[in-house]
Parts: sequence; C-alpha cells; structure tokens
Amino acid sequence: MDNDAAADRAHEEIAQFAYQLWEQRGHPFGSPEVDWFRAEDEMRRWESPDVLPFSDLHMEPDEY
Repeated sequence: MDNDAAADRAHEEIAQFAYQLWEQRGHPFGSPEVDWFRAEDEMRRWESPDVLPFSDLHMEPDEY
C-alpha cells in the first residue's frame, strides 16, 4: 500500500471513530475537533505496543 492510500485509510478510520464518539456524546452542536482529537489519540494508543490498557488511570489506594 502506498503512502497516499495508507494516509487516506487512516483518515477514514479516524473520521469513522470520531463520528462514533460524537454519537456517544449525544450529537452536540459544534466542537467537532473534540471528537477528532480524541479519536486520533485513542487510535494512537491502540497502535503503541508500550502502552498498556488503562495506563492513564490513576487511583488512590482507598479507591480499589
């Protein structure tokens, strides 16, 4: 797959995921970049082998 096709595919995947996130938020008006950036960030985390699921959660001992 050439770079343009890969970039187009990545863009489409981000767009689809961002749309799902927007739907989950109840279709709010405005601020589409919120869902776009969240989609990019989450997809990047999924692709990164050194990031464990839920690694961004920080819990105090009494919350266990």
